[in-house]
Amino acid sequence: MVLTEGEILEGLSGFKENGWEYKNGRIVKKHEFKDQTKTKEFFNLIYDFGRSIDHDPVISIIHPYVTVSLYTFCKKGITEKDFVLLGYIEEALKRYSL
Repeated sequence: MVLTEGEILEGLSGFKENGWEYKNGRIVKKHEFKDQTKTKEFFNLIYDFGRSIDHDPVISIIHPYVTVSLYTFCKKGITEKDFVLLGYIEEALKRYSL
């Protein structure tokens, strides 16, 4: 089910201080990495987890930045899967000191 803008903003309320934004219909975060190895680890973690839940985020790398854009293409909007992946990304950044 596609979430309303109000539901999206409410869901993001606890993550804005971590750099997450809702813009142009997407949930977006830009993160800076000092080390290219960490950049690759981060990409692989997100990609692998996304595949495990049948979800493909848009990930762009322009070193030293990685930008993640969350959107459920098959539903043409933001869904709970986007927030599941957002939560995983935040935990991965903490757990792996990325």
